Amino acid sequence: MTALYAALPVYFDDDFASVVLENGTETIIAWLVPIGAAEATYVREKGWPAFEEELVRQDPDLLDVNRAEMTLG
Repeated sequence: MTALYAALPVYFDDDFASVVLENGTETIIAWLVPIGAAEATYVREKGWPAFEEELVRQDPDLLDVNRAEMTLG
């Protein structure tokens, strides 16, 4: 894994607040997911929405830092 993908913390319950107010400033809580070089290239070329569609379609185990990269076309 060579890059990081910032995502909403989807493994928490739906009532988990991903935006919190801290000292009068809204703060977003993000989950940093390690991704591989080919996945990072895909994001640069196709954009985050296309990558997120592949995440939903392929459903990789994002908690496994030793996972194989997704097959992206």
